[in-house]
Amino acid sequence: MATKAKRPFPMYVLKIADVLDLERMQTHEEMTRRGKLIEFQPGMKVLFVSHTWLHSSHPDSPSNVKLILLQDVLRKFVAGKIRVPTYWQSEIVYAGTCDIPAAKIAADLSDGYIWLE
Repeated sequence: MATKAKRPFPMYVLKIADVLDLERMQTHEEMTRRGKLIEFQPGMKVLFVSHTWLHSSHPDSPSNVKLILLQDVLRKFVAGKIRVPTYWQSEIVYAGTCDIPAAKIAADLSDGYIWLE
């Protein structure tokens, strides 16, 4: 029986539902202590979000501006209210829109994950 190889640098993700439940953005270490981070496995639907910490000791402002924005966008994705447009050159090459339908995004992310980088 083959054993699963340990990845030297695993990617950890967070359930979108857990992000929507947060009251305050948390560090990787805090989320690890709470048992909320999950090691990525092939087949998981993951949304990548890149961000910059607003302070040297915490990723968000005291008023949670980043978390509030992230939760608002995630709620719109999950509700199917956001479409993802394609690059204009792709639309020219393929003679029309290649947008990812909002309903498809919602279905993929309703039980999806987020990778905060």
